[in-house]
Amino acid sequence: EQVATDIDAACFETEQPYLFWIAVDGHTGIPLAQTEAALFSALEKVQNGEWDFAHLTKAQNQMLTDFYLSQETAEDQAEVLGELASLARWQLIHDFVPQIQAVKAEDITRV
Repeated sequence: EQVATDIDAACFETEQPYLFWIAVDGHTGIPLAQTEAALFSALEKVQNGEWDFAHLTKAQNQMLTDFYLSQETAEDQAEVLGELASLARWQLIHDFVPQIQAVKAEDITRV
């Protein structure tokens, strides 16, 4: 049974690990407790390795596409570099793609 109309997750770019959040928009009429139980059940399956590892490749491709599209113009590039410089150092831009590509299924299950 589908209990949500949308689910989203994000982590803000910082040099150090930071808050990772998950937002779920539940269906009207479905109790919050049922929606939360479904979310925690799905997270437990991921933790136990009971998920389709093809989703990792899809997520990596989506993140890389978003990363490249976020830098279409010089203004976009300046914004990304400025944000990185304000959070840590602008050179982190060189680390993003290799770090995303380095994520393995075992990493997802571990954390």
